[in-house]
Amino acid sequence: MKKLIFVLLLTQSSLGLAAVGDTYNCSETNSIRLRDHIFTEYDLNSFSFKWHADKIEIFSKNFLEGAVYNVNKTYTEKEFFTAELDGTSIISYEKGNFYFVQSGYYYAYAISAKCDKM
Repeated sequence: MKKLIFVLLLTQSSLGLAAVGDTYNCSETNSIRLRDHIFTEYDLNSFSFKWHADKIEIFSKNFLEGAVYNVNKTYTEKEFFTAELDGTSIISYEKGNFYFVQSGYYYAYAISAKCDKM
């Protein structure tokens, strides 16, 4: 009986780990831009993404709509990835926390979000 309980606990705990092939629903906690020395906060939105072995695919009806980021580091056992899009923006994910940053010559943009595996 103890072995059965141990196996069930082990199985349940591994289901929550983030991994390649998973899809996530996210709710933004911050959406900000700094442009020409003026700080702007935007309305918060929801989005989802799918974690592929070589890319992260974003599904959104807002700023991140249709973006596909190339994975440059994957540590599945640590529930972590970092990916970039044409060297202009970077996203990262670790244990339910999603971050997006983008900068240009005269602006910086950032989004943070909390995510749950679908």
